[in-house]
Formats: sequence, structure tokens, C-alpha cells
Amino acid sequence: MLEPVDVTSKTMDDLVKFLFFELKENNEPISETQMQKLIFKIKMELGENHELYEELPYYWYIHGPFSEVVRDSFNDIKNNFCELRAYNKVILKKQHDDFKDTELVDNFSEIVKISLAIIHNQNLFDNIVKHVYDRYAPYKVMIPFKFEIYQTANDNRFSQNFDVDEYVDIFYKCESQLPSDKYFVNFSEIYSQLCINLDLINDKGIFDENWRFLRNLIKELWTTFAKGLRVKSKDNYYNYEIDVWDQKFEDNLRILSQFVDKTEILTNYNTQSNNNYTSSQKKILNTTIGSYLRG
Repeated sequence: MLEPVDVTSKTMDDLVKFLFFELKENNEPISETQMQKLIFKIKMELGENHELYEELPYYWYIHGPFSEVVRDSFNDIKNNFCELRAYNKVILKKQHDDFKDTELVDNFSEIVKISLAIIHNQNLFDNIVKHVYDRYAPYKVMIPFKFEIYQTANDNRFSQNFDVDEYVDIFYKCESQLPSDKYFVNFSEIYSQLCINLDLINDKGIFDENWRFLRNLIKELWTTFAKGLRVKSKDNYYNYEIDVWDQKFEDNLRILSQFVDKTEILTNYNTQSNNNYTSSQKKILNTTIGSYLRG
């Protein structure tokens, strides 16, 4: 049975306070992203049978496991009890006892043991985001999809910065690992169409000049997948969101499909007799589709 929201929030507030204290004591920086993944790791170490498991509610989304409760607690405690200075170093505004001595710590000593084990493991703490994906991602395809396909598009303004042939190969490798769940059938079909078209675009030697359009489309590919993922991989706390999330996934699929269809235009650039698109026409195509996806 779902715990009342106030109980869940109190548990999370106590945990975030304690973690802020320990991070300060260990001179470690912290961002919201790290806090999100740190608490998720603690939750996983506690295990499904622990009574606090449901009071640390998460769902998988664009940047990994995410909790709205963590975000609320992080922002509230950061603003009212401490602050982050340069390089996200923690400064406490209150007495240390306000952070260290909480009901949560008093009642669950295992929280202290698990938290300190993570914080004192420098390699684990510094790479907590990648660790969480490697260890707990609901589908194996999420690791190359996120860190090789999406990240490459997100980080590179120009496709000359990476090997396009290898990039297209990764698309094909991920295609064979996409979820077999019925829920993702339409997404898989759209992905496969884009995969083939990217290969054709690359073969025609026009990948670089169309990267701005393709880059936005590839980022939207991951975002759309993530919107379906949160429906399938969430804690019961978020059941009230299912109808809205499901509709947003369907809406994104429809829009994504329309723009993947437009990659057919790019595959035909070199086969249209006397009707090749001019550079200005291609610029309009890139700008129009890219702006729509970003919006």
C-alpha cells in the first residue's frame, strides 16, 4: 500500500539532509543528478523487501532513474539548510546536528553503512551515473542507446567529430536489442526505419551536411523511448501518472514517425533528376524540423 505523501517526503528530507552532511564531511561536491543516482543506489542496496523501499519512489527517464520527491527535497534543503558553492561544494547553514541526527539515521543504521560505503568508494561515487545504468537499467540496450547514440548526438555539433560508419553500426547493433514488449512495437518500427535511412544517407555521402537535422531527430529518438520507459519502469507511487504518460508517449511516437518519414527526402537527394534540393532548401528543412523537435 502506498505511503502517504507526507511520510515519503519526511523520509526523503531526512535522507537528503544526512547525505548533504556526509558529503560536506568528506569534502565531496554534489549536484542534483548525483543526488538522484546516489539515493537510487541506496534504494537498490536496501532491496525490495526493505520497509523504506517504497518511500524512495523512482521511475526511469531521459537521464536515468529519476525521483520527483528527491528533486523537491534536494531543492528545499539546498535553499533552506545549505548551499552549493563553486564546483558544487556543500556549505551548511545550520548546525551539524540538524543534518546528522535525524529519525531516519536513528532508526535505520543500515542507511549510514550503505551511504558511507558508496561515498568512500571514490571510483563508484565519481561514476555513479554510468554505474547505475550498467547495474540496473531495465533493458540492456539502454546503455549503448544512451551513452553512444544519444550522447554522441547531444555532445557533437559536427559529425566530423566522430566516425559516422561506426555510429551507424551502433544503430544496427541496438536495433537487435530493442525491447520485445508489445508496448514498444511501434517505437521499434520507427527506429528500424530511421536506422535504414541513416545508412542510406551515409552511403550517399550527405551525412555531414544534414547532421543538424539528424542530430535533433536522434536526440528525440531517445527522448521518445524514455517517455515510454517511464510507463514501464516505475514505482507504484507514480501510478496516478500512467494515463498522462501513456498519452504523451503516443503523441511523441506520432510526431517522431512523421519526421523519420522525412529522412526519405534525404535518401533521394542524389536520385532526383534535375530536382535535387538546393542548399537553401535543405537549410529550411533542417531549421523547420529541428525547431519543431526542440519545442
